Amino acid sequence: MAKDKAFQERLGRIFDYGSMAEIARRLGLPHATVRNYFGGRLPAPEVLIKMADVTNVSLNWLLTGKGEMYAGEPKGLDIGRVSDARIAEIVER
Repeated sequence: MAKDKAFQERLGRIFDYGSMAEIARRLGLPHATVRNYFGGRLPAPEVLIKMADVTNVSLNWLLTGKGEMYAGEPKGLDIGRVSDARIAEIVER
């Protein structure tokens, strides 16, 4: 998976694969801005920090995919969502 595609996958994952409009609302950003992120553009540092704050994910994990996903206690960990994500990873291989 290309580096930019990997970031896009992590971005979708931290927002429970919600729509771009839903992600834009949660971040207080224009829909077009979020669409740019899914198109391969990397968010500005302040937006990355906001993403991490809103979702409680580690900035390191968000940017690189390495280390622990959550910075602390995950917010509302949903075992169904986690298992679905794991199944998707396995199928992708």
